[in-house]
Amino acid sequence: EVAGDANAPAALRRAVAEKRSFRIGVFGDSFGDGLWAALYNQLPRREAFHVLRQAQQATGFTRYRQLNLEERLETQLAEGPVDVAVISFGANDIQGLFVNGKVAPFLSAAWQAEIGARITRYVKRLQGQGAEVFWVGLPLMRDKDFDAQVQGLNAFHARLMGELGVPFID
Repeated sequence: EVAGDANAPAALRRAVAEKRSFRIGVFGDSFGDGLWAALYNQLPRREAFHVLRQAQQATGFTRYRQLNLEERLETQLAEGPVDVAVISFGANDIQGLFVNGKVAPFLSAAWQAEIGARITRYVKRLQGQGAEVFWVGLPLMRDKDFDAQVQGLNAFHARLMGELGVPFID
């Protein structure tokens, strides 16, 4: 019934037509891991419905020396398609990075260009395999200075998601 229902989301129709479970992948750092736990515990547990834990603590788009998130995504997607991707990264990205051998301070133009390119490739890879993508921003932080940085990062993510046509959940 769902496979022929034009009002059903395309990803759900695809999963039904392929006779496989509907897969929600939750990607991110420790905040993404918290989102996974919340979704896993709130959504029904059925054979036809899976919430996949794809988040890993202490990761981020500025930490490719420790873990290249794009390479990890390829490994994760090799396990099977993701119909919906819920993403929350950023707590570990409040730092500069090296771009072409030069320091790019947090939220500088060079930083935004490099991190924006990494995130864009990540999101487009998920979309390219058929996922509907949602980006969840970081929450308010207790420390006012850290919170100011987080809100700047949230604004960057919101702008980028707008350019990519991805809903940003503040």
